[in-house]
Amino acid sequence: RYLLGYHYNLISIVLSLIGFTLIVNFSWYIFSILLFYIAFYLSFKFLRGKLSFYAMSIFTILYTGCAYLMHLDTWWFISCFGFIFGILWCVFKKNIDDFIKNNYTMVFAFTFVVIHSENLIKGVRLLEYIISSLFFCVLTFLVIMKIHTKNKILIYLGGLSGEIYVMQGLPIKELKGNVIYIHNNILYLILVICITISFSILLKKLENIVLNLPKQLIKFKQINA
Repeated sequence: RYLLGYHYNLISIVLSLIGFTLIVNFSWYIFSILLFYIAFYLSFKFLRGKLSFYAMSIFTILYTGCAYLMHLDTWWFISCFGFIFGILWCVFKKNIDDFIKNNYTMVFAFTFVVIHSENLIKGVRLLEYIISSLFFCVLTFLVIMKIHTKNKILIYLGGLSGEIYVMQGLPIKELKGNVIYIHNNILYLILVICITISFSILLKKLENIVLNLPKQLIKFKQINA
């Protein structure tokens, strides 16, 4: 954003690095994911079995409560229960997968209805959003179950999924921002995809360099010992 003409003081930059302010509006999910990854690591590092799951569940409830009391936008927390849902799915994967395979049409129809039910729980709109986000994950899985591809490009992009998720916000925001505004939606879409993938590849390369740095240092010391 600095290259596009935006200027920030040191305090804003420091606060943005720890999530208290957002220089890039779409970067909220980066801090949210980071918090959940840290909590997940600590829970399963120092606890065992059901205690790990209970700890993650408590963290998710506390995170949601704090975000709500801090008046953060709802997207900060309406999908966070998907993390717990994913853990449960992993634990009971065989049972769940077998049930879905044996009742695919019924599960698909039920999931579709829940997602599109605007009055699922009357008077509790926030809870409706949370439930809808969970079932959207289920719907995505149901669709993927029926799609089998060996396309090398898709497989390669799958290896960049984390980087794409992190980098997508920048071009989405800045290509329709105050400095650059692309009116043609088709051109906007093409540029967002190209820039996101390009930045994701660069980020992946940077990750590999950083992760391999300790090994390179050890190798360097051994050579010069």
